[in-house]
Amino acid sequence: MPQKKPNKELHKSAHDQAKFLKRINFYEELLKNSNVLAYLLTIRQSEGVLRPDGFNLIVGYSRFKDTSHHPNILVRDLNSSAAGGYQINYSTWGTIVNNLVP
Repeated sequence: MPQKKPNKELHKSAHDQAKFLKRINFYEELLKNSNVLAYLLTIRQSEGVLRPDGFNLIVGYSRFKDTSHHPNILVRDLNSSAAGGYQINYSTWGTIVNNLVP
């Protein structure tokens, strides 16, 4: 029979969930600010992905379909794995995910 987690671990899990929701709420509030939205659009424009399919583009303008995770495709001639609307590379994506998701 599997052992139950101690209450301390369950509390930590609930605490982590609360921290995660607080971060999400913080970022949702930021996205209501017109200056933040303008800045994000500027990034997309400068990366060349301010277009309807921009969130599905890999550096060099190849496409990918599944946006639930980073595609982690290295474009060798550009030495980059940048992808998506803000052309974030795979290692940066990992750092963001590790700091955002509990």
